[in-house]
Amino acid sequence: MDYDGIVAELEGYNKLREDVFENIYTFEKALHDKFGDELLAFHLGRSSDDYIGHETCLSFMGEKFGVHFTQSDQERIKYLRNKFEHNEVPYEPWIVEKVNVEAGQPVLEQLVGLVSGEYERLAEKLEQQAVLSPAAINI
Repeated sequence: MDYDGIVAELEGYNKLREDVFENIYTFEKALHDKFGDELLAFHLGRSSDDYIGHETCLSFMGEKFGVHFTQSDQERIKYLRNKFEHNEVPYEPWIVEKVNVEAGQPVLEQLVGLVSGEYERLAEKLEQQAVLSPAAINI
């Protein structure tokens, strides 16, 4: 990749970060808004503190909706989320397998697609629950 290509990708990075966090916060807000009491009870059954971390949210999704992640998947999602949160470009050997430099799509766009796709899938599960069982939602 040449210098101009790198500059172009980095210039678009802030917009891409906004897109990632829009997906993450939409998921987290929907989860807390609709299932806050259940999520807190789930968390307190596993921990004595009152901080509900991201891993707890993912585990709750597995128990409540059957959206299961392997420990490796959870670590990867968390890793990508944290890298974007700290304004860092994620890089791990497993990422190399997921992106295609020759595809013509910017690498950072592909990374955003990885993490956003997971959160969109989680948000869809929450929406399906809302449609299928409105009585279960705490509004």
